[in-house]
This record gives sequence, C-alpha cells and structure tokens, in this order.
Amino acid sequence: MSCSGASTVPPRPARPKTRHPQVRRLVPFILFLCVAVASQWSGGAYHSEFVADPDEPAHYVTALMVRDYIAAFAPASPMEYARNYYFHYPKVTLGHWPPLYYLAQAAWTIPFSPSRTSVLLFTALCTALLASSTFGVTARLFSPAAGLACGLLFLSLPLVQNLNRTAMPDIFLAWLVFLALLSWAHYLDVPSWRNGALFGICASLAILTKASALVLAPLPVFSLLLSRRFSYAARFSFWLPALVVVACCGPWYALAPATLHQAVIEYGGAGGYTVSPLKTVKDFVDFFGIVLATGLLIGLAQRLTRVWKNSAGPAIWLASVSFLMSFALFRVLVPAAAYPRFLILAIAPTLLLFAAGVQWVFTRRPLARLAPTVRTAVVALALIMILAINVGSATRKPHLGFDEVAAELVGMESLRDKIFLISSDALGEGAFIAEVAMNERRPGHVVLRASRVLARSTWYGSDYTLVFADPGEQMRFLDEAFVEILVLDLSAQSPRPHHRMLLRTVEANPDRWILLKSYPPPDHHSASRRNIRVYRLTGHAGKRVRDIRVYFGSNLDWFIEK
Repeated sequence: MSCSGASTVPPRPARPKTRHPQVRRLVPFILFLCVAVASQWSGGAYHSEFVADPDEPAHYVTALMVRDYIAAFAPASPMEYARNYYFHYPKVTLGHWPPLYYLAQAAWTIPFSPSRTSVLLFTALCTALLASSTFGVTARLFSPAAGLACGLLFLSLPLVQNLNRTAMPDIFLAWLVFLALLSWAHYLDVPSWRNGALFGICASLAILTKASALVLAPLPVFSLLLSRRFSYAARFSFWLPALVVVACCGPWYALAPATLHQAVIEYGGAGGYTVSPLKTVKDFVDFFGIVLATGLLIGLAQRLTRVWKNSAGPAIWLASVSFLMSFALFRVLVPAAAYPRFLILAIAPTLLLFAAGVQWVFTRRPLARLAPTVRTAVVALALIMILAINVGSATRKPHLGFDEVAAELVGMESLRDKIFLISSDALGEGAFIAEVAMNERRPGHVVLRASRVLARSTWYGSDYTLVFADPGEQMRFLDEAFVEILVLDLSAQSPRPHHRMLLRTVEANPDRWILLKSYPPPDHHSASRRNIRVYRLTGHAGKRVRDIRVYFGSNLDWFIEK
C-alpha cells in the first residue's frame, strides 16, 4: 500500500491469444464470399443463361459430363461416354482444355447438384479464395487494413466481377497461378527440394487447368536475372519444378485429343497477332484505372530498384516483379494472351505492388507530415470512390431467353427423346444446349447444332463451307435425320449462310413446319432478349433415320450414328 494513501490499480491481464488463428482467417474469407455472391446477384447471373462468352456453355457442359461420368461410376470407356454425350449435347470440349477445372467442379456439383445456383456458388468460392489469398499476403507485408482494402479492390474490379458471374475457369486458374507464385517466393527465401517440388506441383495444377498457366515458365529465369542469384542454377532443387511439371502435365498434353487447339501456331502459339510491352502497359492503365495503375507503376519501380540492388526483404517482391515480366513476355509471344480476361492472372501480384506504391507515396513529403488519422481518412475516401466507380463499371449479364425455351421443351412429355435442332450464333447455340442438359435427366434429348450439321468449319469458325446446296437438300436431310423440333433464333448475331438458308427452308415448307411458340411474349421489353421461334416438323411416319455427321475439323472428324 502506498504511504500517500493512493490505491494501486492492478495491472490489466493480458488478452489470451486465440487458440485457433484460422478463425481470424475465416472472417475475411466469409466477407469476401458474401461480396462475391452479392456481385453475382446484382449482375443478374442467377437469372441468365451461360452467355458471358461463347466458351462458357462449353465449360459448363464439359464439367457436367465429367460429373455425370463419375456419379454413374464410369459406366463405359471415357471416349465412348464422351462421344455419346457429345452426340446429345454438342458442347463438350474436354481435350481442347485440360481436365482439372472440370474435376474440381464435378467434386462440387456431385454433392451440391449441377444447377445454375450451385455452379455460380462454386465460382464465388474460387473468387473468395483468391481474394483471401491476396488479403493474407498483403496483411502480412503491411497491415490487416491494407489486406482488407486490397481484397475489396480485387472483388470490385470490373473484369473480376464479370468473370465471377460465369461458369468459366479463369478465376480458379488465377488462384492456382497465385499459389504457384507464392510457393516460388517461398523457394527463393528457403531454396530446398521440398519448396521446389511445391512450386512444381502448384504450377502443374495450374497448367492442367489451362495452358495459359505456362506464363509461369519464365518466372524462375527472370528471378535469377533480376537477383543475380546464378548459383541457384547449379542446384537440383532449381530444376526439380520443371521435372515435376513434365511428369504431371506431359502425358495429358501429349496424349489427349485436340490439345493442340487446331493449329496452335495460327491461333494460340508463337506468331500471329501479339501485344507489345507498351500495349500491355496501356491495357493495365485502361483496366485498373489511372489511380490504381499509377500506384502499380510506382510500386513496380520502387520494388524493382530494391530487387536490383539486392536489398534484403521478402522474396515475394522479387517473385511478383519477375511474374509481371513473364506476363508481358507471354503477351508478346502468345496471341491467346491478348484476350482481356488473361489479365486476371496478374491482378493479385499487381495489387501487392499497388500497396507498396501507396505506402511509398505516403512516406514522402508532404504526405508524411499528415497526422495518421488524416492519412487514414484520405486513403479510406479514395478507396470508397474507387470501389464505387469499379462496381458501377461492371457489365450486367444478359438474359437471352433460351432458358425458358429449353425448360418448356424438356418439360413436354410428347417430346421425350426427340431430336432438337438449334440454329443461332455460337452464343445462342451453346446457351440452348447447356440449358437442355441442365434441365433434364441425362442423356436425354439429342440436340443438333445447325452450325455443325448444316455447315463445316474449324473450332474457331474458319474454313467455313455449306453442306447442302439449296433448301431442298437441307429439307431432305432434316426429314431423314428425324429432326422434330427447330429452335430458330431470328435475332442471331451475324447469321451465317446455313442459318439464312434454314429460314428459306422453313418459309418454303409452311405445311410441314408448325409454329409452336414465339419468344419473348409480345409484352416483354428487354434489350437482351432474343427473338426465338420454335417449330415442329411433321410427316416423319415411315421414314428411315439417316446417319448424322458432325464435323470437327481434321483432328476430330467423328461419324455418330443415331
């Protein structure tokens, strides 16, 4: 007791540390997941078909095939099952793209169903995982507040919002690429065979999702050149990732059908249209906006200078700068990398460098003289403005109306196991096929694509030729193939000759084609809705079913018999 009579205040007990630190990591993940789902809902994803890109229905149908094959306990050989599945739903692309995304989506949809809601929730889960990974690294390098800001910035970017509303593998791929980047940074910090193998495994998973993950290939080379750690090249652990990738990915790319993407040299390999480094910089400015792009360039210059001077620090900076150099090189050499969605692979490391740029700016005069509360308020206000601009810049997913057409046709008992023909553009044909597959017990109806049975072309639509010379020949084929239902999109974008000929075929035979229904209803006012008509072809009694030829180009020219 004090002699002055003042009472002593017992010291405050220290707060016990959380026994489960993973709980603290779970909170931002749940927040990011809720934001991702909210973005999907506000963007109309749950009320639209898979029409964000012509590839989206192909990814959905392929994942659906893998899911059904596993759920049925492999009822036939994989190729036999795939051929039959393609005959019913001609949007299967396994072989053109690697299998990991489809396996991952199948692992999700087997317990949770392959509905539109379930598939979109899987995409939101992948988006939240990537946002959480960005949060974790940024929080460790700077602060939890900086990590939260970068996570929300990631979710707000228009490209991320648009891809988050799809059933496409790009965000899943970006997450795997970022994990590979982090594992390579860990190797640079602690060069061991275990860390080298981890990078090889993460890179293999990414490459088995999509070949664009080969952007990781120059990463080790640029890391050595920038850091001048040439002694690493003498280590077995440095070359181990390449051996792991060859062992894991080599068999698939060597043996799987159509992995060459139909003349890779012309469409996806070296040569052809490429993107210059200056154009890549401009794309980043256009994509991120002037504020984020400025922060990125400042952070990139500052970290590149420190890396070149071999300043001590986490190797994540060396890995991030090296990755952006690999990314720019990839866009110069590979035409497929020119597509805007390829930028998704660089967003996470870009946000790390952006955070470094912001930190550097606020340590310079006169900003460094501001009170901490003022600096916090300035950053918060700028963040809110950027988030608002980004959220408002995302594109709402269109609703074309093929979901209603497919649901009504599949629900008609009189049309069970009948043959449907869909004639539209690539987006419309894919949307209708995916909706039929989603709404029925598979395999059910046979859906024929007019672009595949009435014409020939390569995967990308080149080398186009008509199969039938006039409406009379076209009508005889439809008769002999027992086509029962024609779904005709009158508002198809840039209709091709076979589609225009099909319109003349219907007009020339009004007694055979019965109009069942027109979509949308006359009182519906929607700019995105297609003008769709459904016809029923009569007079099949006593006629023979003709073999149906589906043309795939030189790599896959299958004849499938009904």
